[in-house]
Amino acid sequence: MRLACVDLPALPLQLVWRDQPDWRRVPVVVVDDDRPTGTVLWACERARASRVLPGQRYAHALGLCPGLRAHPLAPAALRAASEVVRAALHRVAPRVERAWHDDRPDQPTGSFWLDGDGLDRLYPDRPEQPAGTCWGRAIATTIAELGLVGAVVVGHSRFATFALARAMRGGDSSGQGGRGADRRLAVYGTDADERAAARAVPLARLELAPELRDALARLGVFTLGQLVQLPGGGILERWGKDAHQLYQLAAGERWDPLVPEPPPSSPDERVLLDDEEHAAEGLMFALKPALDRLLDRLARRGRAVAALHLELTLRRSVHDVYRRSDCIKPASATLDGRSLLRLIRLRLDGQPPAHGAIALRVWADDLGATREQLALFAERPRRDRAAADAALARLRAELGDDAVVRPVLCDGHLPEHQYGWARIDRM
Repeated sequence: MRLACVDLPALPLQLVWRDQPDWRRVPVVVVDDDRPTGTVLWACERARASRVLPGQRYAHALGLCPGLRAHPLAPAALRAASEVVRAALHRVAPRVERAWHDDRPDQPTGSFWLDGDGLDRLYPDRPEQPAGTCWGRAIATTIAELGLVGAVVVGHSRFATFALARAMRGGDSSGQGGRGADRRLAVYGTDADERAAARAVPLARLELAPELRDALARLGVFTLGQLVQLPGGGILERWGKDAHQLYQLAAGERWDPLVPEPPPSSPDERVLLDDEEHAAEGLMFALKPALDRLLDRLARRGRAVAALHLELTLRRSVHDVYRRSDCIKPASATLDGRSLLRLIRLRLDGQPPAHGAIALRVWADDLGATREQLALFAERPRRDRAAADAALARLRAELGDDAVVRPVLCDGHLPEHQYGWARIDRM
């Protein structure tokens, strides 16, 4: 069985750098709240050089480093970004597992495991290459396309690949390391080579509990290879179950299977109509909310519409129902609902349904969305003020300037004199 581990160091900081490229050269922290009382969650190396550490208040960190830049990142945003990475990795492996924090089970760590069993023909290697090299390069390319930097280790053991990926965390996670993709891929063709490399991994890279790390250091144990030379029973008796579990994983004495998550399914939206609808206007009116919901779900996953599928359930008679399917392809992948609605309207006008529709279903063939598309979708308001102003202008032109008014309060003794009407020029 062949496995791969992907480790994205300081994933929250990488997300900030991806959205703010100019911040790569300045000290940056990720905070839970953009206020002086906010807590620093992550700090880059430039900030740490000024003694800024996670757990400090933002005001205190700013006093230590006056040029500090802070960016708030909600836990939901981190989970959504991890979900985007997982969906992208599913394109190169059918089974993917995410790692979660032990003390915060709802927060991802930035590490992923992929099952490469049965993918040899999809990613063939040259005879002189270790088995899995082509697959590992495909994984590294997928990570790079997301604008992220990470280590990719292809091997045979879940724990060994994870330890080796953590050992490769050295370097600049801001993505300024030049040919970082070549240095961040390691492939181990045999189980013996993987075990030998894992024994040299420092324990400090595995983020052990400080008490256990310091206790092992006092015994001169600094690597996994030195740890497995200790007696397992003594480790259990002296340091407890967590330390003994680490010993068993390092020694290969504990079964550590992959626990994959199901691949994300293509979202769809359905609408049931109360009455049969023949007119294109009525179908568009019923379709628009469903399309908005579909685009919102795709945007949360970091995807854009490459092809939109519309299925109409039509009724010839009481007992004769059939389906009509249409595929609408925009010029390029998009999250613009207006352009998609215009294309659907052209299709329905050019090829109107032969019978009344009683249900609608819409889904999409999706691709990875660009940062610009996601930013425009996130910043798009629910109500378009410019469109509202244009509608009011048309009403005034047709019915007169006094046709669009709003109530205002006035000073008056009688109730009918305590209000009046004022023209609305803009929303």
